[in-house]
Amino acid sequence: DAERMARMDLSADQVKKNLDYHKAQRVKLGLMPKFVADLGHETTATAAQSRADNVRTRYALDKVGLKVTVTPTVTFIGGTPSFTITVIGFGKAESLRAFCDKLKKDKMVCKAVVGG
Repeated sequence: DAERMARMDLSADQVKKNLDYHKAQRVKLGLMPKFVADLGHETTATAAQSRADNVRTRYALDKVGLKVTVTPTVTFIGGTPSFTITVIGFGKAESLRAFCDKLKKDKMVCKAVVGG
């Protein structure tokens, strides 16, 4: 939503620069996870939640301190939302990459995202 509002007054480059700055600040302050496993998108909340529940159960995420989240994303005003599935709670980049490698071996989508 911040991006949509910023686009009303700023150029695309300024919007990107501002959003990148604020994202870096949230990571620095610990308000945003530094290591995230991006499991892709689904077109409905139900499908996304089903996949998130499957990953949570199959890989026993609760037992290892990881949390799976589903977040709606809208690209433009009036657009159809997609639902992003992420896993957070990794302490190190190595554990994030190992988790994604495990999912990929099981033919699942997983992109290791290291912020900061």
